[in-house]
Parts: sequence; C-alpha cells; structure tokens
Amino acid sequence: MMSRLLMLTCAVALSFAPAALSAPVPIDTKNSAGPTITLQVKSIDQLLATAKSTAKNFLPEEFYKEFEKNVLGKLDVDVLKGVDTKKPMGLYAVLGDGLLDGDFAKSMVVALVPVTSEKEFLGLLQRSMIPVITVEKKDDHYAIEIPDFPADLTLRFLKGYAYFVLAKDKVDVKTLLDPRDVIDDKETAAIVARLRIDRLPNDLKKRGLDSLSQAGKRSPLPDGPEKELFEEIVQAAVRALIIGVDDGKELAVRVDLDPKSGAFVFETSVEAKKDTYLARSVAGLKPTKNEFASLVGADSAAHVLVQMPLFVKEVRTLLTKLIEISARVKATDLANEPKEVQEIEAELFKALDRTVKNGRADFFASLRGPDKNDQYTAIGAFSLKDAPSAEKSIRAALKSAPKEVSDALKVDAHKVGAINVHEITVGEMLPPEAQKIFGKSSVYVAFAPNAVFVTFGAHAKDLMKEALTAKLEPRAAPLVHAEVSGKRLVPLLKAAGVPFDGPFAPILETYTKLDKLPILSIKVDGGDKLVIRTEIGALPIFGWFGVRVGGTFQEVKPLPMKGK
Repeated sequence: MMSRLLMLTCAVALSFAPAALSAPVPIDTKNSAGPTITLQVKSIDQLLATAKSTAKNFLPEEFYKEFEKNVLGKLDVDVLKGVDTKKPMGLYAVLGDGLLDGDFAKSMVVALVPVTSEKEFLGLLQRSMIPVITVEKKDDHYAIEIPDFPADLTLRFLKGYAYFVLAKDKVDVKTLLDPRDVIDDKETAAIVARLRIDRLPNDLKKRGLDSLSQAGKRSPLPDGPEKELFEEIVQAAVRALIIGVDDGKELAVRVDLDPKSGAFVFETSVEAKKDTYLARSVAGLKPTKNEFASLVGADSAAHVLVQMPLFVKEVRTLLTKLIEISARVKATDLANEPKEVQEIEAELFKALDRTVKNGRADFFASLRGPDKNDQYTAIGAFSLKDAPSAEKSIRAALKSAPKEVSDALKVDAHKVGAINVHEITVGEMLPPEAQKIFGKSSVYVAFAPNAVFVTFGAHAKDLMKEALTAKLEPRAAPLVHAEVSGKRLVPLLKAAGVPFDGPFAPILETYTKLDKLPILSIKVDGGDKLVIRTEIGALPIFGWFGVRVGGTFQEVKPLPMKGK
C-alpha cells in the first residue's frame, strides 16, 4: 500500500503538472535563469519522526500506545525498498514563453526521488505500476509509456536520485540540475514550495492578469450596490496582484507541524525586487501592535486580539470605499425610519470612516477569571475614532426608544474620571446557568475618546474602571492572536454542567493541566521580505473533537491531550 501510495503521488504530481503547465519540454536549465518553481519535501523518516513526536507530546500514554500500535505499527517502510527514506524529495519546473499558445519548447518539469539503488528502485517501480504503464530501457534513460499522456515521461538515475523528466523531446543529462540546486539542506519545514515571480514568462503574467481583470468586470450580479462592492474587491485584488507580479522576486510557502505546540504552521514570504514600490512598502512595515494588549490580564481564561492591517495603504483605500457604498445602501433602506434612527446609522458609518482613515483599528475580547467564587468577567473593546460623537447620536435616538428599552438602560449610570459609563440591567433576565458563571451582572458600556469598552460579569464594574484608568499604549502583538487556558476554564465547564466523571473525564483531566493553549496566531513581519506566519492549534482542537485512535468514523470519541 505504501509503495503504491508513493508511486501514485509521483504520478499525480507529474500528470497534474502538464495540465497546469500545458505539457512542458526541456530547456538547458543550467544556462538559463534557473527554475521557475521548486518544491522540496522532508524525508519519509523525518516526517514519521515528527508525527511520532507530536503524538507522544499530545496523547496520554494509553492513547499513544494505541496510536503507535494501530497507526505507526502498520506503516511498513520495507515495502518502499528502493526509496531512500533518509533523504528529502524534490521537484522543479521551468516555464518558458509560448505556454499559452501551445509552444512547450522552453519549459520542463523534473521530479527527484531519492533511491537506495537503481535495481531496487526499478523493482519497486515495476511492482507498483498500473498494468497499462510500461518501463523500457533506451540508451541512457528509461522511457515510461503512459497511454494518451500528452508528453513523454523519462527516468534517469543521477547522484542518488531517480529523475522523472516530463518532456516531449530527449533531454541532455547535462541540463539537469544537481539535487543540491533543488533541495536546500538548511530548510527545516516539512514542505517548501518556491515560485520565482521574476522568471514567469511575460506573456503568461500579462494575459493572466488581463483574464482576472476581465473576470471581475463580468460580474453575474445585477447593477447595484452589491455589484459595485464586488467590483471594488476584485479591482483591489487585481491591483495587489499587479504590484506583486511586477515588483515581486520570489514567493515561498512553507508548511510544517510543530511537535512542541501541536500547531500546524503555514508561512508565506514574498521577496521583492530592489528599489521597487513593493520593496519600499515591505521595508517600511513595523512590528504589529494592539492598543488593548495590556488588558489581557494574568487571570485570562481566554482572549483574542485583532488588528486590522490599516498600515497597508491599499487596505485603507478599499475599506473606505466599502464603507461609503454600505452607508449609501443603509441610508436607502432607512429612508422611511425616524430621523433619529437615520442619524445614528449615518454617524456610525462616519465613525467607521474616521477610524479607517486614522489608520488604527484594534479589537480585543477577554474572559477573565475565575475569582474565589469560580465566577468570570468578560471585557471587550474596539477602536472608534471620536467615539463620543457616536455616543451623542445614540443618546438622541434613545429618547424615542420603547419603554422596555429605556427601563433596562441606565444612561450615565456612573463616571470613571470624565467618561460616562452606561448600564444595561440584564442580570435578572439571565438564566440560572449564566448567573452561576457571571453572577447577576449588568452590561456596562463606555465611550472613551477613541475606543468603546464593554464589560459583563462578576466584576464588570471594577473591570470597566481598570480599563478606563489604564494607560493604554499599543504593545507588540500578532496581527491576530487567540488563546485559552485550560486550567482557568475548568470551573466554567463545571458550572455549565459538563460531567467530569463521564466519557469526557480523560479529556477534562488532561485539559486542566494546560495553562496556555494557542488556538490561532497570525504574524506579519517586514524588512527584507514580507513574511506572514499562521499557526493553528489543530492538534489541541483534535484533542476535543478528534476520532478515537484505531476506531472508526462512526465511533467518534474525543482524544485528550497530555499537559505540558
């Protein structure tokens, strides 16, 4: 099975390539600018070691033993006899002019598979091949005959690798790249793909962008605001791609699994040509910050921080246009509503527009606790330029609000310094379960000069005071960051009625040992390259919702995690 899987992977990669590249044929790579696309994958041994290490870190002993027996134990690497499982794999492609017109004379695709010996690999190949595919020795290479395949596939053995070459004509062995020119030993990611943007054929770049631009103009939506919004987004995407294609040098994508954190890592980097608009923009990027980061607190049971990328001019331009269009649509929808309602909607859109143009839009939410009574307090905040102006419009609209709304709302309930705090009395309306977790709390809302704060829970009033009196300054933080604490969430789960002595007991037992558990993190860095790094705590999530090791998909049981 493993051998067939490997050969199937090679076949899919090589058969997919001609569909995307239109059956490329060889060129002299060594005397050209170099490959347009390169791909490298860690050795099979390294991939298995990472999976084993991650499982050992995140599964309790009994589950890990089952995983080792029923999963790892069934992976017989011996069936791959002929493949060197200690060496990485690679692929490269050269794209030349004329591809879109069916001229493949300047293009080629080559896949590199590490081998133990020519004889053993050929034996593996013959055992794994579909009957209709044949391998025949011809001079210094092997011809692989695939019925109805649009190009010739040949095989050569060089420097410990099997070279699968997709070509229409015979390839001179001297034109093939050395494995060291394809595979970078310094790379640590499981999979690395690189696209040399500056080596893309000019006609491919131009016609590709033209097609995308025309597609945006052929919107299936009828004339109106929705179509206008769609066209703005497409045009913004086209402008960004034009900048990337014109000014970009290399695009790299890395995929990995971190055994220590259990997170899947996706990193995209863009290197720009020197002295270009993109290069200057990337060099000018500063570390991302969030002005509410200091409110997370040492007692955070869960929190999320988000910063809108308004430091990018194109993002500000697009959002400004979207707000303007949305404001017009909303004004039309509310044409028959009371004047106060129309004014509050108009002011909110103006506030959003001011915020975007100001270049700072941060969001924050946190669940703080538990306290000595095992209760929690929630706090949220978001940037809003000149928030008191929006507050003024809301005050005016509340004058004509229904009695049930005015009875529940206490305008100017108290002050923190010069800032009025409003109270929404919802405590008595909360169900018993919520009261047990948050107490009979009101919701408190405050409009600071450039931000809006909301608190709710056992210590909502005190936490509002803490937020409004704190000296808030932007602090270093990822563009997006979400995190939970298993230890601190356990009282909430108990109060919510989660049974700690039921089938979830093993999960909850291990979950209580976890202090900080990253769920999602997106980091953006500038300088020599634009780097966007995304980490997803997938394995911890699977710990809650994964399938039982060795079980079936019909018998879904969560997998617990081992505390670190």
